[in-house]
Amino acid sequence: MVLITHMILNYGASNFFCFEEGAEVSFEFPPKCPTDITNGDKFSRLLCVTGANASGKTNLLKILTFIGSFMKSSFTRSPKDKIAYMSFFDNQEESQFYLEIKIGEYVYTYNLKCTPEKVLSEEVHRRKKGENVELIKREGDKITRYAKDLALYKNLTIKGNASVISTLVDGHEDEILKPLVDYWVASMSNIRWSGYFNENDDFIKVSKFYNDSSELCDFTSQFISNIDPSVEGFELEERTDEEGNNFYLPMFIHKLDGEKSHKLAYNLQSNGTKILYNELVKVAYALMSGSILIFDELDANLHPDVIKLILDHFTDKDRNIKNAQLIFTTHNSEVLNYLSKYQTYIVEKNNSGSYTYRVDEISDTVVRTDRSLRSYYEKNLIGGRPEFSDRILSTKSIFK
Repeated sequence: MVLITHMILNYGASNFFCFEEGAEVSFEFPPKCPTDITNGDKFSRLLCVTGANASGKTNLLKILTFIGSFMKSSFTRSPKDKIAYMSFFDNQEESQFYLEIKIGEYVYTYNLKCTPEKVLSEEVHRRKKGENVELIKREGDKITRYAKDLALYKNLTIKGNASVISTLVDGHEDEILKPLVDYWVASMSNIRWSGYFNENDDFIKVSKFYNDSSELCDFTSQFISNIDPSVEGFELEERTDEEGNNFYLPMFIHKLDGEKSHKLAYNLQSNGTKILYNELVKVAYALMSGSILIFDELDANLHPDVIKLILDHFTDKDRNIKNAQLIFTTHNSEVLNYLSKYQTYIVEKNNSGSYTYRVDEISDTVVRTDRSLRSYYEKNLIGGRPEFSDRILSTKSIFK
């Protein structure tokens, strides 16, 4: 069986939330990157974003979720809706977005210029060895250039707040651009327009995912039992609510002395077990589908060793056979022990604007490859540390 590779290669934006001048993120390893880090790959399966509170880390990931959502589902929105993003302090200038993504044998390049009110221009290119094709371009609401196989749409009018990709795939069942929509349908994120959003706090909804897929269920059951040997795993018991709807209740199997075991319901588990149950469904689904997992605050309520185990599932080719990717934010400096400078982005804020850089952009004389990033971070040699005003120290006048 030949596995089809889907991978984000690069993305970026300007005039987007706190990034006025722009932000660029690359999964690509430089030629000088050691092979013990690349593991023979040209692109990383893992990127970490760190920085001080309110520096713009979530917004860096939000660029990617916006592009995906716009490609995938903007056609379904009302013509009166604004495009779901905010420019830098809500200014009236245009914003720009780009994405480079590999899907199977093709690399797609996507460019978008827009304001929250309307699309100004949008274009999609597709290339493989010996071939580079401009699939489609629109300016305003009109398609201005198109590949031969998309000529039937040349007179189509596009809604001002909708992507041409979403329009052709959702509205006209186009197969040429469908791989782009399919990729984002399979992706997962805990970020929305307003920032961090965890829909998996609803364990009943999560349990439905587990019931529908034995692979997801087995992955999480084994993962939790590895973390807590006293737990053998969990089973799903079907129940009926007052309205007659079926739902699934997770019952965790705990080992007792000898060969005895006892089942305890979800609400009687530790907070850590609950979090793993709810969050690992994202990890498992990404690995199963070969998609990207966009995860804000991966370190929230999880021990660093557990985070390392999650990261290992993405970097280990034997466990990540479909080249799934993970991009995440963290405040936990201990996590930097598990990452290289080629896999770590720092986000800084200058006045009200943010900017970002990958740590390998810093001189090799400052950051060596064979040293832990955490030591450089703790010494404030790579940035991303909070700086406190002297005003914070003068709070005694507040308390009487």
